Amino acid sequence: MQNGTVLISQSVISGNVTGGNGAGIYATGPSAKVVLDRSVVSRNGVPGGFHGVYIDGGARFVATGNTVTRNGVGFNNAGGTFIIMGDNTVKENSLDVNGSLTSATRF
Repeated sequence: MQNGTVLISQSVISGNVTGGNGAGIYATGPSAKVVLDRSVVSRNGVPGGFHGVYIDGGARFVATGNTVTRNGVGFNNAGGTFIIMGDNTVKENSLDVNGSLTSATRF
């Protein structure tokens, strides 16, 4: 996604490789915003090579109450704003987190 706001809530994102970028969720650009709420992001791509969530280009990503597991990289911030709220479980990825994450109670 490059423009707009997307809310993904109570969903399962699994077994995806979107648009050749190798991610279950991919957002790029300063006008892109994704909110992931109480969802599961799992088994996107092959271990070590693909991402559960990948953001770059100034995109904003907000996560609350999710499980991100068994991806190459769970959360990959390659140049955006990654806000973690609530209870997120990020484990059993080849690399759980790449880049900086910001913890917040509201956005």
